[in-house]
Amino acid sequence: MYTQGYVKMDNIKENVEALNEQIKVRKQEADIIAQETQKLLDKVTVESEKAAIIAASAAETAERAGIVLAEANAVKLEAETKFAEAEPALEAANKAANNLEVGDINEFKAYKACPEKAVDVCVGVNWVIMPVGQKSKFADWKYNQTVMKDGNAFKKKLLDAKDDILVNTDQYEERFSKVGEIFEKHKDNATFTPDGMKSVSQAAAGILNFVWNIKNF
Repeated sequence: MYTQGYVKMDNIKENVEALNEQIKVRKQEADIIAQETQKLLDKVTVESEKAAIIAASAAETAERAGIVLAEANAVKLEAETKFAEAEPALEAANKAANNLEVGDINEFKAYKACPEKAVDVCVGVNWVIMPVGQKSKFADWKYNQTVMKDGNAFKKKLLDAKDDILVNTDQYEERFSKVGEIFEKHKDNATFTPDGMKSVSQAAAGILNFVWNIKNF
């Protein structure tokens, strides 16, 4: 009976030792799994942080893009508004150039000297159609007769200048300034208007009408 008891005790001891060994192995396995899990968690954390940074950067970029777009739309709206305000003057200038009669131009340029009241008409229109390097000749009658030598070609110069102003408005700042000075000089001169100039010359009146509307563009 005692012998059987000892055998049972030995069996129990062996079972406990075997169980402890299994527990030790399981613990090692659990430790490995825990380490792998932690690595995965660390990776997920890093990736999440990266994702958060990317998301924040994307949001900032989108915000900036929205601001730029809003500014661009504001500039576009301002340009469209200014053009809408200026378009009537530009159309009037176009009409004034087209309505110039070649016969009137020929009659005007045939004068031996430019009528005194029309001198600044020539100066003004030359500022608009200004050939490079010719500023000193704007009031010279022979120079102006050359400019108006071909009536149709002269009309085309006016129309070309009008189109160029529409495209390159910023390049005409000096020209507009000079034309403005001319009209300021004659602000109390009833003759120096499109209607008033008709008493001097139909062509001069038409040219002044063109310059007048270009000034108002």
